[in-house]
Amino acid sequence: EKISRHLRGARGIPKRLNRFVPLDYDLGYVIGLFLAEGSFGKDAYLKYTLSASEVELAEFVLSTFKEKFGVEGRYSIKENTLRIIIHGQYLVKWFKTFASGNAVGKIIPPFFLDSPKEFRLGVILGLFEGDGNYDKTKEALAFCSTSKNLINGLNKLLLGLGFRAALNRKGSGGVKRVCGKLCTTNKA
Repeated sequence: EKISRHLRGARGIPKRLNRFVPLDYDLGYVIGLFLAEGSFGKDAYLKYTLSASEVELAEFVLSTFKEKFGVEGRYSIKENTLRIIIHGQYLVKWFKTFASGNAVGKIIPPFFLDSPKEFRLGVILGLFEGDGNYDKTKEALAFCSTSKNLINGLNKLLLGLGFRAALNRKGSGGVKRVCGKLCTTNKA
């Protein structure tokens, strides 16, 4: 994936941005985690919101962005919440191609489906790390999102890697969102 050459740092100073980034497991993982737990701050930075106990995960995210894009970020903890901030308008622009607006606007873009296997596995595990759980009654991993397109894209990623999946949709009250639950198991 081609990414622009420079990005503006927090103080508006141009920084060198790696132009070509390999689509590997680590990048897939931080993208999947962003699709589950990420948002944008004032169109100027990426923001991950995690539990305060996930410091090791925050350090992994920050080291991956430094290694892949040459950008540094930071995290802060307030009460039970850990927030990761990574500045870069070009990163925001690129991430918005698959995560526009709120949770409902998040998708798995077509190029993810044709990407290397390790990248796809990273995206899947990042998504499950953020919004997944283990359903004891079905003996299955489950993923829930308000984005119907994200659920359908995850289903395609799983099927492309040989996993069987069952997709259930539930509406909630008068809200015009769809909550999908995707379970992966040999029983599905």
